Amino acid sequence: LLLVVVGLVGLVIGFLHTSAGADGLRQRLEQRLGGRFTTKPQLKGLTFSLSQGLGLSGLHIPGNDGQDAIVVERLLVDLRWKKTLGGVPTLALLEIKGLRVNVVSKADGTSNLTGVYRERRLEHLVIEKLSVTDVNVTVQKPDGTRIDVTNLSLDGDADVKPPEKTFEVGLKVAVQKLVLDKPGLHLEGDALGIAS
Repeated sequence: LLLVVVGLVGLVIGFLHTSAGADGLRQRLEQRLGGRFTTKPQLKGLTFSLSQGLGLSGLHIPGNDGQDAIVVERLLVDLRWKKTLGGVPTLALLEIKGLRVNVVSKADGTSNLTGVYRERRLEHLVIEKLSVTDVNVTVQKPDGTRIDVTNLSLDGDADVKPPEKTFEVGLKVAVQKLVLDKPGLHLEGDALGIAS
């Protein structure tokens, strides 16, 4: 019986390493993402490897206006399986490359992201290594104000327990360029960095 179980697990893992298996997993993950958002996220590609984790590419999350609000070019998640299955979701690595965020604020205080995410209660999450690079954020306000953050990067780790309101986070943040344009005002900063 043990050999049959091990054989079946091996077949499933082998299937997930094929393009058909990865496509089936991509479709299933896209459906799960659809349950987390009120808009319809689209995922172009997925790779899976026991040794290198789960890789996503071309993730598009529309805002409530139907336009892309969040685009992730590449995301890699490498789980610590033993700790995660033991009850503490633990990521050995969370790597994001190429993140575009476009926020359009409205006069009533809402934005194109208002109501898009369906909150899920998280008890505890550990991220041993966080690497986020090539992040570009645009915020547009109804008064004509525009904020552009170009090539933001984050490196660090985190151990968060939201119900206890405890957050142990070590982060190094760098921004290549920050621009604030407001009617009658233009501010620009280059090569900004913060470490905690």
